[in-house]
Amino acid sequence: MLPKKEAKRISSFEQILNDGAKRPKTADEKTEEETHNGIPMDSVKSLYLDDSTADVNFVFESEDVRVPAHKAMLAAASDVFTKMFYGDLPEEGDVKIVDTTAKAFKVFLQFFYLSKVKLREENAAEVMALGHKYNVARCTQICVDLLKKRLHIDNVCHSLSLAILFDLDELKQSCEEMIARNTMAVFKSHNFLESSKSVLAKILGMDILKCREKDVFEACMAWTKYTSKQNDLTKEIVEAHLGSSFYKIRFRSMTIKEFGALSLVYGAIFSLDQYKEIVHMISCPGFKPTLFNNNFRYARQFVNVLESSEYESDELDY
Repeated sequence: MLPKKEAKRISSFEQILNDGAKRPKTADEKTEEETHNGIPMDSVKSLYLDDSTADVNFVFESEDVRVPAHKAMLAAASDVFTKMFYGDLPEEGDVKIVDTTAKAFKVFLQFFYLSKVKLREENAAEVMALGHKYNVARCTQICVDLLKKRLHIDNVCHSLSLAILFDLDELKQSCEEMIARNTMAVFKSHNFLESSKSVLAKILGMDILKCREKDVFEACMAWTKYTSKQNDLTKEIVEAHLGSSFYKIRFRSMTIKEFGALSLVYGAIFSLDQYKEIVHMISCPGFKPTLFNNNFRYARQFVNVLESSEYESDELDY
């Protein structure tokens, strides 16, 4: 227990801190709070796409457009731009951009000048790619937030491809949750048929899908037919397009009756060794395969998943 004198001193000190927290802010403090990176917000906003004060222009392939900007503003929020403009070999003159459009780049520049940006679903992927390229974390996160809010059956595979490409765990999880809850609807979507091999592999790697394993197999065959543009599949076609993803199918989760029905239609795609291993996997619980995934897949939902929502507008303000 502290002596009374020491306890009183500490109590008085706490009171001073509390009084300081409650006191009105000074004029200097108010001004500082209302600034953006030390510059009044109205001044920063006025610099956005302002050609008269710009010291760098971005030009684009196949577009007769010059997008003005300010090196210091860009460098302040991006170490990539810092190196580009103030590194050992700084960029001189116009900067040529070959991997995006002027329209998307203008949206991207909002993150350097504006406290409130406008972003649409149709350009979120391009803008997110720029945020990733120039290491602007705020830009990437806002794009992720928008894609999550706009997530639905017809775009979830495309969003998952972006999550894989840019290694965005938060977006991956949201996509996987939607796919787990709406597996059959996703499999029947054109978005799934057009998805990349990496997206298909990611889905096949999921332990929880709301369907039977025979549905997973048939979805893979539909994807292969669409990708190969061949309706009659052979072992060679499946190997060329599915590759190692074929071995991610959880045949152990099928019944022997289900596999028998599938093999009547798709028997030509299996080698003798594959066929024998699948039969042993299904009929012999202790059998350990050397080719195929040995785990069961569970046809149940995640407990904590995002609820589907409808949005009136295709544009969000941040």
